[in-house]
Amino acid sequence: MSRPSLAVLITYHDEGDLLVRSLETVAAQTSAPDEILVYDDASYDPAERHLGRFAGLCRVVRSGKNGGPGYGRNVLLGETRCDYVHFHDADDLLLPSWGGKVWDAIDRGRPDMVLTEVCYEMHGVLSDRIMGFKKLEEDPDLVRFALSSSILPASATVRREKALEAGGYRTRDVMPQSEDFDFHLRLAAADATYAVVDESLVRCMWREASHSHAGDNSAACWTSMVESLKMAPPAVRERYAVAVADAAARAASNLYQLGKPGDARKAYEAAASLGRPSFAGRSNAFRWVAGFFGPMAAENLSRFNRDWRNR
Repeated sequence: MSRPSLAVLITYHDEGDLLVRSLETVAAQTSAPDEILVYDDASYDPAERHLGRFAGLCRVVRSGKNGGPGYGRNVLLGETRCDYVHFHDADDLLLPSWGGKVWDAIDRGRPDMVLTEVCYEMHGVLSDRIMGFKKLEEDPDLVRFALSSSILPASATVRREKALEAGGYRTRDVMPQSEDFDFHLRLAAADATYAVVDESLVRCMWREASHSHAGDNSAACWTSMVESLKMAPPAVRERYAVAVADAAARAASNLYQLGKPGDARKAYEAAASLGRPSFAGRSNAFRWVAGFFGPMAAENLSRFNRDWRNR
């Protein structure tokens, strides 16, 4: 049986020299990918200007209209013919052993997905294994995991045919944010098989100007996540009703913390319509108040208690 082919698909929008750093780590792989494609999302600072010595190693697909990362990933998914694809942001870095270990996992069983851990750098502080894939050893249900944790594109390598079967990414006219959460939930719901490499093989960098952090996008991430849950396949909503409701309630709580009480109320209403949230991880007092007076009352009381303690 011949070895499957592997493509690294990079979305770029004005990251500038960060693209060079990212390409350096792709070129430094001990087992190089078969193809490197860069999607330039109508950047003011074109990706072509930053290829330098990597111009012969990758191909740029440039759009004349800004469509967002989900649209760009769909374009790249259509451009490549490799068997496996790794969606990559232009400011993320691959560790040298990434390719070899991903290929080893593919060779062992041809899974639909290879999940690798990610380390995350924020303000000079590095956090290791942020995805928490170790939890899949205790509960191997990928749908349940996808509902409780947002799987990052940097942490996944996906069989191209499975990504197409799942419908690719929803674009920002439908899913302004949280398109990654939505895509991986649909992959899991499509019974994707997977293998885990419990080692941080990708380094993600926090940037204030990134897609999910710029402007008011943090709140949009949580509201989009709720919309994704409402659009989840019926089988998921039925079989995982509590987990779906808990995911919506988690989004609601984050919206409350971000100072968006109106959006939080709508998200809690969505959670109640999707199932009966257990408010997992919340205090007994929060769950008691939420059960009798509603989750917004519980949030208000929790905030009052925090403010009182901090006086």
